[in-house]
Amino acid sequence: METLRIRRLFRDGKAIFAALDHGVTLGPIPGLTHIRQTVASLVDAKRLDALILHKGNLRLCRYIFQRDARISTFLHLNGAEAFGPFAHNKEMLSTVEDALMLGADAVSVHVNLGNEHSPEMLRNLGRVASDCLRWGMPLLAMMVAQGDDLGCDLLQAKRTTVRIAMEAGADMVKIQHPGSLGYLRSIIDGVEIPVLVAGGLYTADDEAFLGAMHQAVGAGASGFAVGRNLFDRRNHQATATALHRILREAVDTGRALLCLREIAVLDNEFSRPLHSHLGIQIDESIPEV
Repeated sequence: METLRIRRLFRDGKAIFAALDHGVTLGPIPGLTHIRQTVASLVDAKRLDALILHKGNLRLCRYIFQRDARISTFLHLNGAEAFGPFAHNKEMLSTVEDALMLGADAVSVHVNLGNEHSPEMLRNLGRVASDCLRWGMPLLAMMVAQGDDLGCDLLQAKRTTVRIAMEAGADMVKIQHPGSLGYLRSIIDGVEIPVLVAGGLYTADDEAFLGAMHQAVGAGASGFAVGRNLFDRRNHQATATALHRILREAVDTGRALLCLREIAVLDNEFSRPLHSHLGIQIDESIPEV
């Protein structure tokens, strides 16, 4: 069963996931305020392989997924609010059994390493991996080297996080782009499970964002798991199509950028995020969740 679920996620060995799990950490930020509208728009784009949601939103939006039987769903199992002293500590909020009851195709767990809560999060990762093995449920580990107690240089910490995910039993791993093609290749080298690169903090620079995703493919990533640089843009279809072309049609950054702008031609403010249109100010320095 697990093999069938993973094949559905990676139909051609590649995948693009929309990460919509930010609400627990950041609240009703633009792009996620009206979750049903966002989910419907992303599903209708027909360029994504899966959406990642917490259980409340997965339950609210379950009927929307009937529009496209091809798209899969992840239940995200843990979270933390970003405004207190325990922002790095991801507490368990759901279970693998919850995912089964909700009809999800896979689960995801976020682990922050390099802080005092890391041991507990690693134990939770191990428990979830065992539950996934028992139930035949694919597991995405979202690994972040983030804290004051890494004990080594940041590149080595990032390489270790990916190794931990693989050895703990995750079926796929999401990592942050380190900002360098060489570093990214070093992190991915030797990893025997699919690696998905995160979209990172929102940027209005379309070329920089698409360039980073193009680098990820060049470094050997199996795809992307994009949050704010997807749901916080006005034209989901344009962004999803540009990502699709980079990953599955091997277009370069320039051609992907042209594709994005051609699709969004009717929206002459495409580069601006939703919160700029709504007159809302948010802190873009908040780390990717």
